[in-house]
Amino acid sequence: MEILNKIKENSILKIKEDFYKVLSKSEYNTVENDEIYWKYKLEQNKILVIIPSDKIIYFGEEVEETNSIDLNTERFIYKNEEYAQIAKGNQLYLKTIFGVPLEKNCIFVDFENTEKTKVLSLAVLENNKRSDIHAKYLKMEDISVC
Repeated sequence: MEILNKIKENSILKIKEDFYKVLSKSEYNTVENDEIYWKYKLEQNKILVIIPSDKIIYFGEEVEETNSIDLNTERFIYKNEEYAQIAKGNQLYLKTIFGVPLEKNCIFVDFENTEKTKVLSLAVLENNKRSDIHAKYLKMEDISVC
């Protein structure tokens, strides 16, 4: 994914038909898979996550109304859609490339909607605060650096 090298501080990303300035970029991996991935904080409280090894990209925002969802649940309804658990693990914060990290180490559980178009990533940080992201999956052609 050559786009990873093109995204710099203050880059402007075109995602679908909208434009967003990149505010931060942090690098993470998981204990379970040891796969490196990046989280970008964008303008308008948007989040972009790129996981090259799985060819997964998702784009969305932090949400708070999910804080009451138990991380041990297998399925639940959110915004009139059913979500099922697809991954569970331990995220390790590696470094911040620029800006302020979105989050650091955490325990996470990822859920996907029935149509496999959206992801809800629920996370509990080391300070027991939640950092949940609701996002849509994207294709590589949905993103470009201006």
